[in-house]
Amino acid sequence: MHIRLLGSYHDGHIELRYPRVFRYQLHLDSGVDGHRDWCYDEFRLTDDGNLLHEIEWSGRGAVAHWLIEASDIEFTWQPKGHATSGA
Repeated sequence: MHIRLLGSYHDGHIELRYPRVFRYQLHLDSGVDGHRDWCYDEFRLTDDGNLLHEIEWSGRGAVAHWLIEASDIEFTWQPKGHATSGA
């Protein structure tokens, strides 16, 4: 799974790659305005030793939660105007 997000100052992109995803869940009460702003995230290990990444999004009273269970995570920052590899 590959996620590309616009940075909070619109000066680049945050890219998250999960090499092997075992499960994921997105809970969003109303998707009219999207998932809104990244509020916080947390990493935990499951009983099987997998990475569990929890992300909470919020905005205008709505809250969304992502849960991603994966083997690992890779993080990169791409400054605005910098080409990505497309891999």
